[in-house]
Amino acid sequence: MTPADQRHIPVLGRQAVELLSPRDGGIYVDATFGAGGYSQAILDAADTRVIGIDRDRTAIAGGFDLVDRSGVAAFTSGWYSSCIDRQVALKIDRK
Repeated sequence: MTPADQRHIPVLGRQAVELLSPRDGGIYVDATFGAGGYSQAILDAADTRVIGIDRDRTAIAGGFDLVDRSGVAAFTSGWYSSCIDRQVALKIDRK
């Protein structure tokens, strides 16, 4: 099995994405990337980009296949509290 085959499916993924209401052209931050389940759900909901952040290096290693195949804009190691710093470093406007 590849990491993509073992990907976690979030229990509340559908509800979370419904509340988020992703819009085409939007850029979203998944600051607890983990296995990428929420990122994938956001990407499936609209024509968006996602920035994945996780401090777990195992999650980062397993997340690169999602980056390659589905449009995650960036994937980086870091803490949840570093979201703003990551957006500035990636030159993403916070509208």
